[in-house]
Amino acid sequence: MLITSDKRQVLWRQNGGFCEIKPTAGQGPKSKKPKLVKELVCQAADYATLHLSARPFQLFSVGLLIFGSEFCVAIFDRAGVLFSPINDMWKDIGIFIRVIRSLTCHLSSVELGRDPTVTILPDPQREIWRNQTGELGCEVPKDFPTFGVVLMGGRCWYTVGLPIWTSVSLLGRGTCVWWVQENATGPLLVLKKYMETCFPNVRIHDLWISRWSPSCAGQITFGRRRSLSGRATTYHVP
Repeated sequence: MLITSDKRQVLWRQNGGFCEIKPTAGQGPKSKKPKLVKELVCQAADYATLHLSARPFQLFSVGLLIFGSEFCVAIFDRAGVLFSPINDMWKDIGIFIRVIRSLTCHLSSVELGRDPTVTILPDPQREIWRNQTGELGCEVPKDFPTFGVVLMGGRCWYTVGLPIWTSVSLLGRGTCVWWVQENATGPLLVLKKYMETCFPNVRIHDLWISRWSPSCAGQITFGRRRSLSGRATTYHVP
């Protein structure tokens, strides 16, 4: 849970990124010792972990790190972190302003890390979908988004309720599992998303056709996307 300057509570899934501030330049992310991980990096990694676990279709998490008068941008994904060059906010004030405007105003949700094959239903459509799938017993908070995942062949699967399971680890495959339907009258299926290190030798996992009939539904890979680290995002449905 996050608290804004006006004492309003904000959830991690409602944020596009994060910022961490340290008082001195010596607390910056870069260490002179190769094996020493600075405290700022550890804290930012913890924030990125929370951010990615709260936004399961996020490929990476963007954080602004400010230490003294210096700053940089950190991009975390399931393989690690990339840092931008370090700049001074007073000597490079133009860069600082452009970074702030980009992160808070100009960048889209996809540019901030959301998988481009995933869309979020607008509120009116989400409410209709929520009512149509309510009989399935998948209760969900009214403000929780419904995601549409477009797979190879152009078929779109819509999430039903909260995720069945989602990874709470930063490194690894970032697995999340959802109930999905192609439409309100179609069968209730399971979609599993996880990261792969490369395109060849993709590991295939069993899937369940529905909660009412727990039998193996098949082993088919429909789509993969690369992350910043060169990994691929794999989506499975029967």
